Amino acid sequence: PGTATVTITGKGNFTGSKTLTFKITKSTAAWKRLYGATALDTMKAIVNKSGFSTGGTVILATSTGYWDALSAAGIAGLAQAPVLMTSPTELSTQTAALLKTLKPKKIIICGGTSALSSSVASAAKSASGATTVKRCWGQNAIETACQIFLQGKTITGESWATTGFLCTVSGYWDALSAAPLAYKFHMPIFLTNKDALSSATLSAMKKGGIKSVYVVGGTAAISSTVVTQLKANGITVTSRLAGQNAIETSIKVANLGLKLGMSPTGIVVASVNGYWDALSGAAFCGSNGWPVVLIGGTSDASVYSFIKSNANHISYGYVLGGTAAVSSSRYTSLVASTS
Repeated sequence: PGTATVTITGKGNFTGSKTLTFKITKSTAAWKRLYGATALDTMKAIVNKSGFSTGGTVILATSTGYWDALSAAGIAGLAQAPVLMTSPTELSTQTAALLKTLKPKKIIICGGTSALSSSVASAAKSASGATTVKRCWGQNAIETACQIFLQGKTITGESWATTGFLCTVSGYWDALSAAPLAYKFHMPIFLTNKDALSSATLSAMKKGGIKSVYVVGGTAAISSTVVTQLKANGITVTSRLAGQNAIETSIKVANLGLKLGMSPTGIVVASVNGYWDALSGAAFCGSNGWPVVLIGGTSDASVYSFIKSNANHISYGYVLGGTAAVSSSRYTSLVASTS
């Protein structure tokens, strides 16, 4: 934006030159909320906006916990699929409606039968008309993440990147921020306890050809002991992405996404105080190549500053969730950041 100059100079049989100035005006980003009356209604609104084609693949995960759906972001990217959530014991009306619309040929369930029962799997297959249902699961959330990685190539036919993300199993914030990058760049998300990386995770990384990882979160989330373990097993820690809190960490991850090639034309914002909206938005963000940032705490000013620094490139802004998730005043401040 501002005043620009163009000079036209004759070549060959043409001589002389002409210089003109003109104005480049800043376009105003178009902001919109994607939301519904409940978390699953918001999921439905986000998936409908994402524009996934019919006859592909759909990922299913439980709505009563964040672990499996977070780990699923990478395999969803391999399959170019949305992640749908539902109750462990009953297929939600919203998910059933999406399955009927998307008519996937393949359903990938992330999590064991305690996460999503066999009856839910049968109902999903019936609602969609899918011919194939695959389940990736382990004895716990950490092992389920490993199985999603180990089975991903076989199930989808696509290859993983050799760099992944390592996030704490004891909170959803850091993995939420990494999920759109996991989707777009086919980077698996591994989960870990604070002070020890599991033997299952180390084995999966080695077997699957992981050469390096980004550690997401500070030492209060993942200790330096885990970093030492990684290095001792020949896995490079490319960097630790950590801010003073979850919001600032999300900005660090978003900046990494832009550095790796995500598009600055769009920005997606979700509440830090809950996982459902950002989980549903991971595929929306990843398929469009846009980062997500979290909002709703003491570091909101950092979010506005991040958006303002990229405002010249942003054409679309999406807020996931209604006013109970992201207040009207915060929405107004987000819009003002691109004005």
